[in-house]
This record gives sequence, C-alpha cells and structure tokens, in this order.
Amino acid sequence: MENLMTLFLQLPNEPNLIEIQCTDDSVLNSLSSSTTPVNFITKNNQDIIINHYFWTAIPNVIRYKFKYSNSKFCSLTMSKKIHPNSNYNEEFLYFNNHNHRKIVIVLESPHVDEYTSDMQPISPAQADTGTKINSNIESLLKNINSHVQFKQNEVIEIALVNPIPLQTSLGTIHGENLADQYLNLRNNVWKGIWRNTDYRKKFIDQINTLYSRDIIINACTDKLKNEVTKSLSEAKDFEGSIFNTYHPGARGNWLNGFKKIRLPSIHT
Repeated sequence: MENLMTLFLQLPNEPNLIEIQCTDDSVLNSLSSSTTPVNFITKNNQDIIINHYFWTAIPNVIRYKFKYSNSKFCSLTMSKKIHPNSNYNEEFLYFNNHNHRKIVIVLESPHVDEYTSDMQPISPAQADTGTKINSNIESLLKNINSHVQFKQNEVIEIALVNPIPLQTSLGTIHGENLADQYLNLRNNVWKGIWRNTDYRKKFIDQINTLYSRDIIINACTDKLKNEVTKSLSEAKDFEGSIFNTYHPGARGNWLNGFKKIRLPSIHT
C-alpha cells in the first residue's frame, strides 16, 4: 500500500512550510515513530512536520591559527573552547574581522555529533570529519602554498563553515546512520532549505565580505558540491583563490581531490 505521509519542515522565522521530497516508507516511518525526548515532530493527519524547536544553528568557527615563518607553518595555541562539549579549542568566526588572512573550509551542514542530546549546538566537525581535518591540516597548508604565496610572519586563520548551519540529516530524530536512503534524506532536506530560505543568500553575502588574500576550500559533500559552487560563482565581490577537495568525512585522504578552480563570473 502506498504511503501517503508527506514530510515538511517548519523553520524559525520562515512563514511557510517547506515540503521535502521523500518517498521511502522506511524513512518516513522512522521519523513518524521517533521517540526523541524533546518533541521535535508535529503530526497533522498524514503530514510529518519537523517543527521549529528542532532547528538550532551551529556557529562558524576559527579552529586553527598558524604563523608562516621561514617557509614553515608554526601552529599557534587556541586558548579556549566555545562549548564545554567541544573536542577542540576554537573561536567564533566573524567574517567582518579582517585582522588576518582566512582559509575557509566549506562543509555542508552539521550532524548528530555537533549537538548535545537536547539539540544544543556545539561546533562544527566534532567526530570523524574533525579528526580527518585535524590530521591533515598542515598538508592542506602545504597544498595551498604550492599555489598561493604567504608572507613572512603572516598569521593564517583556518575556519570551518557550514553553508546551512542546521542538522539537515535529521539524525537526532531518526537515529540511523548517514547512508543510503538516509543520505538521500539529508541531501533533499539540505536542498529544500537552500532553495527556499535565505541561507543561500547569507552564505553569498558572507563570502563577499572576504578579502582577495583569503582562500576558500569547497569541501562540501559530492552530491551538494555543485550547489555551493554555483553560489560561489555569484559572490561577485570575492576575488580570492578557490580550491575544491573531497569532504573530510569521505573515505581515504580528503586532500586527494585537492585542486585549484577558477570561476570566470567571479574573476572577470
């Protein structure tokens, strides 16, 4: 029998519900039967609504600072955590603070490990993604340095940014691994928010505040990378360098996909 349930998102400060394409009965049933301790689900006849209580934003952060000295990258100490549950010392990222050159690693959206059990935000990349970034951060700098020149004694800030800072996987609700139909769910929720709210515009506006010395690493997941690339091409005020690479959570070394790209609409 065909499942007549329909999935909707109710985001804070958004006047309209966002309908999400989801025809997989097992996914819809897992959402509908969720027993999360906080009531994140509203049911209206055959409609499943992820209500506004669920949506809390993860902050963008500066996770690393390095000083370039005598052709070497020297790590600078980050003094404190922004949340006690974070695995890393870091600072809030303010795009309008231009004290130092920024390298912005663009991810896609936070998952379960970036929140406490009651959906209080921690910070980006707390689990395997963060571990892989951490273990390859100096290799990333060396890869960039093969294309971009750094100045003696220059301080470099490496930031982690989620274009959509909300848990688009809905993992806290359904409790399943991010694979197969649940990966499709994440992608569809992400696209639904990207195309129907102002998060896309906010991201473009943030990129436009960056200086020409700043660097963007598009490390968004494969199925969503083109969405980010299109938005970067619309950030017409940004004149810095852009690189593509694999998402840090991908199998193998995420820097194997590292390459410089040129978006003509930005640089002409």
